[in-house]
Amino acid sequence: MGIDLSYDKRIEKGHHRTEIREIWSVPVAAIAELYQPKLWAG
Repeated sequence: MGIDLSYDKRIEKGHHRTEIREIWSVPVAAIAELYQPKLWAG
């Protein structure tokens, strides 16, 4: 697709559990290209 995106992943451990947080961000102008409801049908 060639879309400029940012990604960050953080892993935190504490209180006998592990939390994994992943974030992807894209420019607002790219949302129309990414939004493809036909791929989600069914």
